[in-house]
Amino acid sequence: MTDMTREEMKLYLDTARAEAKASAAKVDASQAELRADLKAGMAAISVDVANLKSDFHTTFATHTKWIAAMGFGVIASAAAISGILKSTPPPPAPAPPPAPAPSPAPLIIFAQPSAPTLQATLPSEAVHSPSSKGRK
Repeated sequence: MTDMTREEMKLYLDTARAEAKASAAKVDASQAELRADLKAGMAAISVDVANLKSDFHTTFATHTKWIAAMGFGVIASAAAISGILKSTPPPPAPAPPPAPAPSPAPLIIFAQPSAPTLQATLPSEAVHSPSSKGRK
């Protein structure tokens, strides 16, 4: 190994310093780029979050309206049904039992005079019928 001269040493250190400065400048530039990218990303995320908030509030308002309308509909339906059930007339009272029929007039049967009796007389001779002429 050879000993370095003061001039060589100075030249070597100057070169190393220049390389370090260049490297530091590259790091600073990449950091600046990263910061710019992060800020742009955060801005995009902020816009997305704002849109989501707006969508959420719109959806919430819409759902609230629907829920309120459904509640009103249920209450109106229940009121209508109870009104129908209450307004139906009660069933008619049973008819009173019919009044007893007046007792019929008594039947009066009068005794009738008896009819004259007839006595039958039998003929003394046998009576022949015309169909029995030839037979004896």
